[in-house]
Amino acid sequence: MKLINFYIKDTTNVGDLTVSPFDYYDFDFPTERVDMRLLSDSMGLIRNNVLIFGGGGLIHLPSTDYNKGVIGYLEELCSSPARVRIAWGIGHNIHDTEYIEYPKYFLDSFDLIGRRDDISCPGTDYVPCVSCKSKLIKKSKKIKHKTVIFAHGSGIDINLQVPKIDAPECTFEEAIQFLSSAQNVITNSYHGAYWARLLDKNTIVYRPFSSKFHAISSDITFCDDEFEVQQAILNPKYNPKYLSACRRRNDAFFKKVSRYIASL
Repeated sequence: MKLINFYIKDTTNVGDLTVSPFDYYDFDFPTERVDMRLLSDSMGLIRNNVLIFGGGGLIHLPSTDYNKGVIGYLEELCSSPARVRIAWGIGHNIHDTEYIEYPKYFLDSFDLIGRRDDISCPGTDYVPCVSCKSKLIKKSKKIKHKTVIFAHGSGIDINLQVPKIDAPECTFEEAIQFLSSAQNVITNSYHGAYWARLLDKNTIVYRPFSSKFHAISSDITFCDDEFEVQQAILNPKYNPKYLSACRRRNDAFFKKVSRYIASL
């Protein structure tokens, strides 16, 4: 038996590149990674094997029905010949709404579900993005900048003269080093906000455009203009236990997945 991890693998997005549990855990079975967008061509590969779907913000459908929360590739997953289906650290990414709900047909499609969204959802486990397990993420008291901007695209149009980095143009190591250098992080990136919280930074999400931002952590501040950003800098939020809590959640899910597979 083999474990096949389907996620957005072939990409330059630094967040998507860090979401495979195979990067952080050793399993007792052979493993293989496949880009999620190649699912249709990979049915033979996953026959009678274990399919691990995610992580990432995969619950969406970019169409006129976007806000209905349909997971991409779900129909193919339901009809796939996988022996076991597991979702690990997946979550919502529905634009222009704060509403998050896991549809019944999604819940019924998997044997185990680890959701990265911190909401109540019976029958699932809260499992934040597994990138929290990276050894690169460690708290440092060496602060170089009061405030930095970690931008995804051109969505942060404020005039603060502070260091700035574009998420699609950096490596994971560069991203963590940059976020570690500041007291305050302004971002419109999911993983920028998540990693900043793991590093216990005062995290400010500028103009959250998707449901995915609203279930990361209650210690994140949302701002729609520069005045609100300045107020958030003056009234910081911290949670030094967030990193250890996220790691414990993933460790517990790894044990649950391992026991389940071993029982087959």
